[in-house]
Amino acid sequence: MDENFETTEEVVSYLLTNYTNLMTLSENAAWRNFSLDPRLKAYQPTGSLYIDRIEALRINVPQVTALMKDGYDTFIQNWIKRILNEDLDKIHFNCCIQCGALARTPLAQQCRFCGYDWH
Repeated sequence: MDENFETTEEVVSYLLTNYTNLMTLSENAAWRNFSLDPRLKAYQPTGSLYIDRIEALRINVPQVTALMKDGYDTFIQNWIKRILNEDLDKIHFNCCIQCGALARTPLAQQCRFCGYDWH
């Protein structure tokens, strides 16, 4: 993947909405942990409300906490780098053929920005 690829808020939202299935079990546990408690996005967690559930699923808790240790933004950036390197063939960036903006979903056929319809 291009090293200069820009992960804008729009790209992050697109990937989180459409491609969380590409997360590993540990990444998914960390992401859900951040999602369950929005306060975790603001500081580095030392413990977690989600740890009991993670342990019940037999997911490696130290691995999950390691993914979370640098905070939400770093976790998301690392996940995006990983999926773009390992799973790029599974990702479809559906861009408008008129204005080039990223569509809402991989299957969308109308631009939410310029309104162009490619049905």
